[in-house]
Amino acid sequence: MEKVLIANSLPKEVDQIQKYIGQLYDIKVISSPSQLKDKQLKDRIDGFDIILIDHNFTINSGIDFLMEVMRKNRVPVLMLTPADDTQCAVEALRAGAFNYVVKSGGYFKFLNIAIKDAIHKFEETAQLKQTITDLQNKIVEVEKKAGVKITPSRDPAGQPSKRIKSVSPAKAAADRSEPKKEINLMEEIISRFKKGDVNLPTLPQISIQFNDLIKNGANLKEVADFLKTDLAISSKLINVSNSALYKGIEKIYKLEDAIGRLGLGTTRQYVEIIANRSLYTSGNKRFSRLIEQLWRHSLACAYAAESINTVLKINSHVDIFALGLTHDIGKLILIQVIGELEVRGGYSKPIEMEKIFSTLNTYHGKFGAVLLKRWNFPSEFTTVAMYHNHINKLENPSHEYLCVHFANLLVNQIGYNIQPVEKTELEESESGYLLRLRSEEIDQVKTETIAYIKNIKNAI
Repeated sequence: MEKVLIANSLPKEVDQIQKYIGQLYDIKVISSPSQLKDKQLKDRIDGFDIILIDHNFTINSGIDFLMEVMRKNRVPVLMLTPADDTQCAVEALRAGAFNYVVKSGGYFKFLNIAIKDAIHKFEETAQLKQTITDLQNKIVEVEKKAGVKITPSRDPAGQPSKRIKSVSPAKAAADRSEPKKEINLMEEIISRFKKGDVNLPTLPQISIQFNDLIKNGANLKEVADFLKTDLAISSKLINVSNSALYKGIEKIYKLEDAIGRLGLGTTRQYVEIIANRSLYTSGNKRFSRLIEQLWRHSLACAYAAESINTVLKINSHVDIFALGLTHDIGKLILIQVIGELEVRGGYSKPIEMEKIFSTLNTYHGKFGAVLLKRWNFPSEFTTVAMYHNHINKLENPSHEYLCVHFANLLVNQIGYNIQPVEKTELEESESGYLLRLRSEEIDQVKTETIAYIKNIKNAI
């Protein structure tokens, strides 16, 4: 049975949590940091599979205890944050929390799902890092057998650093006299991935749990009860239901009424939008505008792709809106990694935008497909992520792929892009031809997409 440490100073809340997960896990509760003295902290926490830290645990919203735990231990931490303070969740993630759960409504009911997912994904990451370590050790063995002399260097703290080959003084002097080669951006990114030194985004849990709820046939009340656990999503859904896109005669104040007006299908879309929006951030302010432009492009592509499908009246088994929303996720990862490289001082000066765009255009498809596969998305999603700019590489592109391919061209032409693009005759594009889209249908989708992006910006 997996072991869970709960750090919470309120006995009533602890009782509620134990009521829902007490039979599933071996639970230990502490109500104060003093119960784990400094010298005991590492030894006693190492035995747990996950830690739940409540914001009420310390006067600093539990963040100070979280930082102490992360400094001495490698264990996933779920932060339980207040519904009225989103900054607490942001600070927890920055401090190293694996994820957070908003304490709103009946959040106890969904705690088990969040715990299981965190433990599973944390173990996956640990296994990946171990695989990389094993591979590095095998390389050392091969080098030794080949007769290459390896000298371990040490960093200022005395810890082993990366391996270097022994060279003669003359060779070393010659090397110093040569100008340093420019760092290859893609090589640096791949190197960081291999070392496990990249913070890959994780799929928002509320999106996963919500889709599972819909698949299991949940009714409107069950959906509303679940979404009430996330204050941000609840409030934004109410705003959307009162926006120009859906506004009725009376103003809506309750989540149940908002979902009733929107319908479950549209509600699902907005949950995906709001949840995915949280991924589009960067610790490097230089790239903030670029990420905002990428988000607008992805959202416009999602709407346009679904609008094309609606115009053509095709009944698809795939969520085309979600296909469009995630098609450029590889660009997001690369921008975030490049931003980290700059912030951490990997370069003496800012990386040229021309070089960044070249890297994005060449590699974003592969990186996006890898991430979506890691998130267990269906094969249609990885195909669209990998080939949405390369229709010629697919023998029989699916209808859903064609919708996203054409939508991508369309929104780029409108101006929803991160860099200038060449003008394309949309009707003459291969996807436009295969979809048999008429000029009036293209104009309709274009007009609706522009209106949608304008209205959703005000609603969300």
